[in-house]
Amino acid sequence: MVRTLLAIALAITASLSLARAQDEAYMFIDDLRLVSVDMMTGNPVSSINAHSGGLQFCAALTWNDEARQLWVVEYDATNARIGILDPATAAFTPRRLTAVPGWWMTISWDRTTQRFYLLRQISGGQAYLHVFNPANNTLVQVGELRNEPYPTASDVDASGTLWGCTSPGNIFTINKATGDTTRLQTLQMTMNGIGIHRATGKFYGVGAIGLTQYYFELEPTIPSWRILGSAAPGAGSFDLVDGTCPGGFQLYGSGCPGFGSFVPELSGEGCLGAGALIRLRIARARTGTPGALLFGAGPGALPLGNGCSLLVAPLFSAPVLPVQIIGPGGLGNGYAIVPIRLPAEVVISPLAIQAFLLDAGAPGGFSTTNGLAILAP
Repeated sequence: MVRTLLAIALAITASLSLARAQDEAYMFIDDLRLVSVDMMTGNPVSSINAHSGGLQFCAALTWNDEARQLWVVEYDATNARIGILDPATAAFTPRRLTAVPGWWMTISWDRTTQRFYLLRQISGGQAYLHVFNPANNTLVQVGELRNEPYPTASDVDASGTLWGCTSPGNIFTINKATGDTTRLQTLQMTMNGIGIHRATGKFYGVGAIGLTQYYFELEPTIPSWRILGSAAPGAGSFDLVDGTCPGGFQLYGSGCPGFGSFVPELSGEGCLGAGALIRLRIARARTGTPGALLFGAGPGALPLGNGCSLLVAPLFSAPVLPVQIIGPGGLGNGYAIVPIRLPAEVVISPLAIQAFLLDAGAPGGFSTTNGLAILAP
């Protein structure tokens, strides 16, 4: 166990080679470039001129995980085309001319129906749901999104539910048979794109707070979101390329609040196999506060006063990894990301992690996160 932890600690301090991750996302930047983003780090993996292969007016994309194809629809509806975009060469293969007025805002693949669902907007802001069947090349208008004008993104989860968002931050579901919507929450940010990780059910996206773009994770049924890192200016349509990962992470216990009564959250992402890249993330913390990640053999519950508990037991004396909370101003907007490249020879053992943050505004002068258990592959 100690060897495992020391190897992880050394991997953190070493330079990280950002190889292609199991899970990444595609998005358009400024209607020109197709960018692949490593969701473990937020860094670009590749970037190509999306127009070079014949595509025009880039706006909306979706990943067909069964065919392993990136499908797109052009923005200018009257002459827009639906087709396949090769992310390596930018070669565009048109499949259907839409030939209706307006602007195509989103396209989403639904593996449960083997259809693509598209949102089209007209000059007054009204939006309409369409369905495209690639098997027979038919495109049909389903209905109007009467209560959600100006949509910016959509995606379909593993159960077949179609989700959408608008620029003002509205999150809603869409009835695929009628176009009727059910709003679930409104985020205090500009929403440019969302992608749903079908294996885990997690919602990711790209949006802006003020003039700064961020990647984020959100809870679709409650008003909760976590900043993952900074995104490039001009980031737009967004979708995930799903992979499969050994091992996993499990949240347990409750942290204690910092300034403003926000309880910091600790989570983990990535594949726990040898040589893989994982990421530990702290969210909903106070920007500017320092802290540390503590490791233990398993979950614990030692009271520390002020409603706080040490959630790892027994606590290892090393490593203790320092963290610094960064992010925009405002309560609960702080975050920290700790990327870790697991050495190729290391054997992953079960262990538990918790973060402690020095927060002068907290009742005891510090706040804590929930516990995070690493489940061995």
